[in-house]
Amino acid sequence: MNLERLKELFNNFVDIEDFKPFYKLLDNIKLKFPNYDPVVVLINSEAKNYHIDDNRVFNCICGKAKLKHVYEVSYNEEEYILGSECINSLKLLSNLYDIIHLLTSEELQSLNRMNGLYNELKLLSKKKCINYNSCLKRIDLKKNCKKDIMYKTYCSKCIVGTDKVKCNLCNNTISYIVGKIICKECELKKRNKSYCSSLGCKAIIDNKYKYCFNHKYLYKLGKKECSYKDCKKLIENKYNYCYNHNTIMTPFGGSFCSVCS
Repeated sequence: MNLERLKELFNNFVDIEDFKPFYKLLDNIKLKFPNYDPVVVLINSEAKNYHIDDNRVFNCICGKAKLKHVYEVSYNEEEYILGSECINSLKLLSNLYDIIHLLTSEELQSLNRMNGLYNELKLLSKKKCINYNSCLKRIDLKKNCKKDIMYKTYCSKCIVGTDKVKCNLCNNTISYIVGKIICKECELKKRNKSYCSSLGCKAIIDNKYKYCFNHKYLYKLGKKECSYKDCKKLIENKYNYCYNHNTIMTPFGGSFCSVCS
């Protein structure tokens, strides 16, 4: 497919006003690559990179200056820049699929490659959510360019509050901290560590043990501490509370503490 053939197709099946932005792109490609048909350049171009330029020093191949969203493309190892408007003009190519019966197999292949370039360019400004174990969504960096870094790292599905995200391994909620992607429990598990099984004890021990040094003697005695917040009274393992804090069932099926009632 070449420029004359593409113009013929567009002139017959696409509103000429809609064609103008795309034709402007082709015209400027011709200026940069004067020895090549601009359609051939598009067919064989490769999407390379995307970045946000707050200094706005890059210009689109069409002449638009001071781009914020910069898409780098290459043809024959020579790079050129496309802005969002020129990339969006490539969407016009999808109209030609309605007349696929008029295209030769070679022309259809060319159309697919140009349309593929459009899709590849769009993907450049999207990246996978950092929660790669359970999330397949992508983050739109262009859409979130003015937001905090959290919105450029996690997708909307994995952000569960103004400063809360999902753990990368267990999906439990954790506070967002740059560089921290898993919760404390998962971090310990990766190190073959865990917390002491005694309620409220935050001592970190090897997974092969159930209790820390201070509480392991209770396990041997078949004892544990009362589960009531600050109560340290020892009780048998089959109970949850000491006598003073033992809970009893209410007539409505709930429970209340015998000391507080």
